[in-house]
Amino acid sequence: MSLHIIIVYGLVGAFGAIAIMVGLWGFNVYITRLGTERRVESRDEGLEIMQWAVVIMVVVVLLAGLLRYLIQG
Repeated sequence: MSLHIIIVYGLVGAFGAIAIMVGLWGFNVYITRLGTERRVESRDEGLEIMQWAVVIMVVVVLLAGLLRYLIQG
């Protein structure tokens, strides 16, 4: 396997790790701000962060599949 393919796989893995961290951060925002006075806005902010994390994860999975297809085919 050539070096540039290894680098691309590493970048895809790094973006996957970032997506998981963003999802956990959004979950943390959602849970920790439930007891605050601005509860509705805070919940919406946490949910929005988690939605972006899911979008990033879907893109990462699609990129990984595309890379695998392009390398094998």
